[in-house]
Parts: sequence; structure tokens; C-alpha cells
Amino acid sequence: MEFVLMNVSHYLMFAYSDSRRALERIEDEETRQQLQHGLRALQIAWGQADAVTLAVERQR
Repeated sequence: MEFVLMNVSHYLMFAYSDSRRALERIEDEETRQQLQHGLRALQIAWGQADAVTLAVERQR
């Protein structure tokens, strides 16, 4: 379980990093805003994955 949660967090980090680099290249403002919203959602999901990982570690 812990291994899976760490992988989720890791892949969320990759998705955020790659999307952030793509955002820098987008010139269309509407598209930029949509990607920024997606990045915020990724940050929230990443934080939640970290919180679940900590909770699982504490239960041991």
C-alpha cells in the first residue's frame, strides 16, 4: 500500500513538472488558464496523496 501511494505521489510530481514546462510555451490565454486550473488540481491531489501516505505510516 505504501509503495503504491509513493508511486502515485511520484507520478503526480512528474505530471505537474511536465505540465508546468508546457504552460511556459502556451501563448493562448484561454488554454493557459485551463492548464493552470489543471495544475492546481494536481497540486491538491499531490497533497492528498502525501497526507494519505503519512496516515498509513502512522498506523504502523
